[in-house]
Amino acid sequence: MTPRPGMNDSLRKLCIGVDAPITTAVAVLTHGGHQIALIVDAADRLLGIVTDYDIRQAILKNVELTTAVGTVMQRSPIVARVGASETEVAAIIRRHKVAQLPIVDADDRVVDI
Repeated sequence: MTPRPGMNDSLRKLCIGVDAPITTAVAVLTHGGHQIALIVDAADRLLGIVTDYDIRQAILKNVELTTAVGTVMQRSPIVARVGASETEVAAIIRRHKVAQLPIVDADDRVVDI
């Protein structure tokens, strides 16, 4: 993936492509420090997310860890839009009981977490 101007390195480390193996998502979850892997396309548009829960579910279903992460990702993740207030973001997190909340722009490109 070619880095897009504006995405910082710490956020870039959480991003992987839809065809990456599940083991890559495990590495992001282990070393990324945010309990989430962001599945993005070449333009950094959010396609889905993967959490520890998704990995555990895949293991229970005997999915090979070499399988593309796109097969186990959450395809409709909870997000906030750029410009949402801290109060709005906190309300989304509480309402949906999520630990991490990707922030996306009008084109669904990840800009923060």
